[in-house]
Amino acid sequence: MQPNKLILSTALTLSCFLPFAQADDWYAETFVAGIYVDGEDYVVGPDENSLSSVGLRGGYKLSKNFSLEVEAQTGLDGDTNYSLGLGEINLDASYGLFGTYSAPVSDKLSLHGRVGVVRNEYLIESNLGGSKVTTSDSFAFGVGTTFDLTDTLYLRGDLTQFNSYSADSSSLSVGAGFRF
Repeated sequence: MQPNKLILSTALTLSCFLPFAQADDWYAETFVAGIYVDGEDYVVGPDENSLSSVGLRGGYKLSKNFSLEVEAQTGLDGDTNYSLGLGEINLDASYGLFGTYSAPVSDKLSLHGRVGVVRNEYLIESNLGGSKVTTSDSFAFGVGTTFDLTDTLYLRGDLTQFNSYSADSSSLSVGAGFRF
């Protein structure tokens, strides 16, 4: 999926819920992520072979500490080799649904944990010709922190582990968000 299609579809989806929003209940974020993938057919390592992506995340606070959030991201074309340099693998798209529990540490800092399900789509291109998209549905869990810059603007960092039958991956993301 192209990044502009991803951004447009996420923005349109979130805009459908805006009339129901109450102050501080909804939030939206943008982030960049580095991803390490380890699978049966390929190994992408954290050195020069890590995947990178950009994404959007949106959520709704169901209670003071619990939120439900959706996440969508797309990979940046790149430099990921697999199988002794015979091709490239990139994150084509990723979609997730998470339950997030946050606990305040101070007035501006909070820690959170999240659990959810994710579908990752990887584009594998061979230097010998041909390409294919492989999907990986996975259970995901992670931890992170949020630092409030103002009442509505904040910074967020996450470390998330994705576990599936074909590929396990870890993602480290950093982003900024807005509460509305």
